[in-house]
Amino acid sequence: MKHIRKINFKNLRNVKTVYKIATMLLVGVIIFFVASRFASAESVKVNITGDELNDGTWEVGSSPVTWTAQAYDSEKDEYISLEDGGSITWESSDRSIVDVSQNSEGTESTAVLKPISAGKATISATFTKVVSTDDGDYEITTKSERTVVVKFKINEASIPTAPYEDDWTVPNIITNSDNPVKWTSSDDSVVTVTDDGSGNGVLTLAGAGKAEITAVTDDGQSESFRVVVNAKFKETDSLLNIGYKEYYTLTTNAGHASNVIFESDNPEVVSVDRDGTAYGKAAGKTFLYIYTLDKNDEWYSLQPSPVRNIPVSVDFAITSSSKSVAVGDTLTLDTNICEGDKKSVNWTSSDTGVATISADGVLTAVSKGQATITASVVNPEVFGTTDIQTASITINVIDSFALSESEHILNANESFDLTAIVTDSAASVTWKSSDESIVTVTPSRNDKYLATVKAKAKGQATITATQIIDGVAKTATCEVYVKEPVLDVVISPSEVEIIKGSQYRLIVTFNPSRPDNTNVKWVSSDEKIVTVDDMGIIKGVKGGQAVVSVVTEDGIKVASCTVSVREPVTGIKMDINTVTTSLATKTYQLTYTILPAGDGVNRDVTWTSSAPDVATVGENGLVTFHKPGKATIIVKTVDTGYNGNLIDTCEFYINNPVTAVDLDYTNITLKLNEQFRLTTKITPEDATNKKIIWTSSDTNVAIVNDEGMVTAVGSGSATILAKSEDSGATSMCNVTVYQPVTSIAISNDNITVRKGTEFWLNATALPDNAMNKKISWSSNDTSIATVDQNGKVTTIEAGNCVITATSQDSGAMAKCIVTVLQPITGISLNVNSKTIMKDDKFIIIPTITPVDADNKNVIYSSSDDTVASVDANGVVTGKKGGIAIIIAKTEERGLIASCQVTVQEFVSSVKINAGISRMNIGDSKQLSATVSAESATNRKLRWTSSNSSIISVDANGRISAKNVGRATIYAYATDGSGIFDSVTIEVIKPVTSIMINPSNVSIAEGKSAKVSVSVAPADATYKEVEWSSSDSSIATVDYSGEITGVKAGICKVYATSVDGNNVVGVCKVTVKPTVPATGVTINSKSITMLPGQTRTLTARIKPTKSTESVTWVSGDTSVATVSANGTVTARGQGNTEIYAISNETGVESSCEVIVLALNATYITLEQYDSYDLDVFGATQNIKWYSNNKRVATVTSNGRVIARMAGTTTITAKVNGKVLYCTVKVTTMK
Repeated sequence: MKHIRKINFKNLRNVKTVYKIATMLLVGVIIFFVASRFASAESVKVNITGDELNDGTWEVGSSPVTWTAQAYDSEKDEYISLEDGGSITWESSDRSIVDVSQNSEGTESTAVLKPISAGKATISATFTKVVSTDDGDYEITTKSERTVVVKFKINEASIPTAPYEDDWTVPNIITNSDNPVKWTSSDDSVVTVTDDGSGNGVLTLAGAGKAEITAVTDDGQSESFRVVVNAKFKETDSLLNIGYKEYYTLTTNAGHASNVIFESDNPEVVSVDRDGTAYGKAAGKTFLYIYTLDKNDEWYSLQPSPVRNIPVSVDFAITSSSKSVAVGDTLTLDTNICEGDKKSVNWTSSDTGVATISADGVLTAVSKGQATITASVVNPEVFGTTDIQTASITINVIDSFALSESEHILNANESFDLTAIVTDSAASVTWKSSDESIVTVTPSRNDKYLATVKAKAKGQATITATQIIDGVAKTATCEVYVKEPVLDVVISPSEVEIIKGSQYRLIVTFNPSRPDNTNVKWVSSDEKIVTVDDMGIIKGVKGGQAVVSVVTEDGIKVASCTVSVREPVTGIKMDINTVTTSLATKTYQLTYTILPAGDGVNRDVTWTSSAPDVATVGENGLVTFHKPGKATIIVKTVDTGYNGNLIDTCEFYINNPVTAVDLDYTNITLKLNEQFRLTTKITPEDATNKKIIWTSSDTNVAIVNDEGMVTAVGSGSATILAKSEDSGATSMCNVTVYQPVTSIAISNDNITVRKGTEFWLNATALPDNAMNKKISWSSNDTSIATVDQNGKVTTIEAGNCVITATSQDSGAMAKCIVTVLQPITGISLNVNSKTIMKDDKFIIIPTITPVDADNKNVIYSSSDDTVASVDANGVVTGKKGGIAIIIAKTEERGLIASCQVTVQEFVSSVKINAGISRMNIGDSKQLSATVSAESATNRKLRWTSSNSSIISVDANGRISAKNVGRATIYAYATDGSGIFDSVTIEVIKPVTSIMINPSNVSIAEGKSAKVSVSVAPADATYKEVEWSSSDSSIATVDYSGEITGVKAGICKVYATSVDGNNVVGVCKVTVKPTVPATGVTINSKSITMLPGQTRTLTARIKPTKSTESVTWVSGDTSVATVSANGTVTARGQGNTEIYAISNETGVESSCEVIVLALNATYITLEQYDSYDLDVFGATQNIKWYSNNKRVATVTSNGRVIARMAGTTTITAKVNGKVLYCTVKVTTMK
């Protein structure tokens, strides 16, 4: 096989270079032959054609795109065949992004590009050809590249379209990238996101809120979408009770309270702020709501419905603090129910001999003793139940002497005030403690009945107050119990580090060591990092730092421990593992990533270098170069992880840099499209990387390729810069490009003028950037026309000649052919004025002088084509009435002659513009009429009436209504054309007033009311009206005057006359809001009646402002019937229910009706016979009586026993009702 040598074309600049190579290699003629044969191969370049795919619009799934590549030899101006040893190879820098398949034929190589996944790839086409010579084989290689971007997209089907629940496992977010993507979440407390290693996003829901998820590819493309997690409460209580005037912090599934929205259904009972703190404001029950999105969000309706809520209540309580009063004093008590509901509170006293209480809560002390005051209320709207809510307070009523408290509990070093309550204000009070080592008592200096009690130590003591009146000592005592308080609390240790998943017990110490109340509560500042149970045992959940606190129940003392949860290191990875660089760059910053991500990971590392003489590394990973060579930089974790320290390495290859670059030319001048090769000299010669980067300061003037070949592309100046890829050393060459004149553009290339005319021609040297633009002018026949050097042409005689403009720079020419004509001197017409009728025609004939003029063409025009028109042959046509001037103008010189044409025209139509069909009697109106055409010669009219006794009309068209009836008004044209128009008008007696009865209507939403109208005068021609509403969104009205309420508000209903006078009657309509009934209560739960009796029931609808009414219904009309107003009539024995039902919401209440009857009202018995009476409708609580027990007796079960002859009455009493039966006893036979 022959030895193949590669030729780098940038070294084959010209024949001179070839000769140098030939001399050096001592192969003379052979190498010269090769060099001369392939000297132009340096100009071989690969041209790629096809759609640009770098704008980010090409997507995965798009149709494949075909590109074509050809090897072009610019010196030979031909494409190189690929069928005689040459080839073009296509490559993709990343086939996982863009796949390439290829085919070659003739001079073309085609590649089919197929998008595989999102990203950026470089597509290259490399031309290769091996040239054989006697000296060996030489390989020609050149390459061209283009960038392709495949658009990054997230699969829309995987993007959430509604909120999630925090305990859901959500599907991955699918992208069209096969490579890892950088995912970020705007709020990790809502959702975290990681890449699954193949470009898809793995979402992990954390808590309520909304977050923006962003995916970014390595080439910087990005897509975003939103994740919303629904909010919910974590409270497990079926009903959360909040103390009156106490705060409660709600627990939710949100990492931050600002992520969710809180609302209270009734803020007057329980309010809630934006941080989720609820406050008990008044007694009652309500609901607190939580949601993530507000009402303006497009996903608002996709949240849970109904909105998640928690029922909360505040217990009914008496708010007054005073518990002791003296005889004769009054005290106003109050409750914590809302102000508007206080009237529904009932007050009672357990002992009205001690204290009485009024209906509005005013207590009056009557006599010494204790009384329990109870407040009760039944209010389902406030408490959500019909159960009675009660609250009590015990009041001490003293007579003569007592203390404000009979016992008190407090901690050591605390104090409280005691007040002596006296009826004799003249005598002073003395104070004493039974044990001053436990409590002391100090009288007030300002109030002789006040003393301050201070606790000294744990124990029990009695405070005695004494008042001496007339030698009689009165005493009162208060038992004081002193507790040992918690002064301080400490957690051991105050800082601790634990491994994720491990546990550790914290120890709490009290000061003093044995207080009475040792109850504490443990809390963690972040339970996602560390949890703590009731025993103080902490557990690491994930890496990070949190504070665990203990809070004492007594004194609210707080101690804290900072807990660090450590996650062991599982991996370390440098951002790069191989670096090839120049010594001149001096330093390189390495970075690394330690796994796992997140908090609680020890990310400290140590750095070392395998060759400190070549490169050293600082503690932050900054590598400093010292000399060329190789060095391995090692990074090692400080954390030992699960299996010891972890390491990663980076290999550094440090090259010898370029120190200087010199060009063989620093100034060159080129013609447009001319080429020139620049050569560089690299210092030092043994530099590792000698590659040069060529650039032009102005590519509109000169461009330069990778081999230093400069091409002049536009006139001007540019600088060619040669820059070392290695060190950045540069050298420059100034290039001047000269632009010659290539053509002349003349303003006119053919022109015809009259003899004696002067005109100018303009010539422009092209292109615009040509340097010498001077022009020379000449005529080929100066007897016909001459031209000066400014392009001014003067015509002398009729004939033809050529005017030439010549570039003084390049000799480029442009020509104009000039034709000189004989001019005309005058024009006249065969007629100067003419009168015709509309649509008539006549012809105008012009005469031109001189007779031998070259151009006798005439252009005709009319001063008003709408009156008279003229065609190109001079034929004039009358169009409409009026006067027009017909003008004849010579084409040459523009000489003019004219003829005045008068056109006469009849009226074509008459249209009366009445605007009315009715008139009120006694009215008058001016009529007008439209006469067509506007151009008619005589447009005057004559007006007449068919019945002047009803409507008269004057000569100007003014009509007057005389009497009720109809008449026709005519308007006739007076020009003899016979054209006319007419209009029929009715004279009526008008409506003068309309009254709506009633004029004010008040109805509820959805209800209707009928109104009527009174129209005056009674003999008005038209009495009908049209009904309308000023606001149909509040109330509507139909054709019969029935008004229907739509929504609450005030509007007006109008009745308008239809006779055209627009007389209006007005009715004010007030629509009241519909307040639905929430409950119905009948004034009796059960009634007992006798047949034929009546009783009226009443029903109360709640709320009291409800707009509903009730319908009364009987469950059994054979027992009892009920009228529309609630009157019950007992019909027959038995039981039934009477119902009161709200007519809209269907809320109902019932009353039991018991109709009683005896099984007999008259019986005859013989002596000692018996008969069982029975009360139908009652089985118990029946009391039986006999008016005369000697005649007959009756047992408790209703058995009648005849005793002696005679007559008596047996009475049965049931529920206050009395029934009678007459008993006749006859002598036993």
